[in-house]
Amino acid sequence: MFQQILFTQWKSFRLGLIPFVVVAFGLPLLAVQGLGPVPEGYEGARVALQALFDSWQFWLPWFPALAVTVGATAALNAWSWDHKTDHIYALSLPISRPRYAAWKMGAGALLVVVPALGLWLGALAAAASIDIPASVNTYPTALAVRFFLASLLAYSVFFALAAGTIRTTVIVLSSFVGMLVLTGIMTDYASAVVPGFAFNFSAWLVESLIEWPGPFEVFSGNWSLIDV
Repeated sequence: MFQQILFTQWKSFRLGLIPFVVVAFGLPLLAVQGLGPVPEGYEGARVALQALFDSWQFWLPWFPALAVTVGATAALNAWSWDHKTDHIYALSLPISRPRYAAWKMGAGALLVVVPALGLWLGALAAAASIDIPASVNTYPTALAVRFFLASLLAYSVFFALAAGTIRTTVIVLSSFVGMLVLTGIMTDYASAVVPGFAFNFSAWLVESLIEWPGPFEVFSGNWSLIDV
């Protein structure tokens, strides 16, 4: 049964995986494009390395953004057939709903591996294309693992949302965004009424989610291919 679910998702998602794999492979190469060997001498090496880090910082936000896009697309694809048939197919299967959902989630998680492999190969190629001093290292495997974990986390969140109706998804997302906006307005009002009041609930909540040990720290962690 799992093999059939995996094949169904692969069949419906394989064409969509192609652009993700291409972008994932090319993104590390774009980040180091035009960066030649590090010249001899302290000052020249310092300038070259600074240009290398600046180039990577420019492209860095695209890595977590691509991971979220991959995860969200895989999750929506996993439930697309069920929504089209009003879940009749799932109800007709001789397995429980929780097991069906677990197998469906596992099948989609395996598909997320494909873009991560593409990024790993691209990071290896990017690392091999530049000449760096011995004091600086490249981490293509760590970058690919972080990309996979970020894609998997995004996939899990959107998989849970996509399992319900579109109305439920809109309500959940709208409630979260509305809460952030409302607490931001309340913080500004409290700061105007109470001098010295500086606690911002919205900022604290976002930092708690994306900073360690928050559940989404993988998106704000170290995405560097090149580091000391």
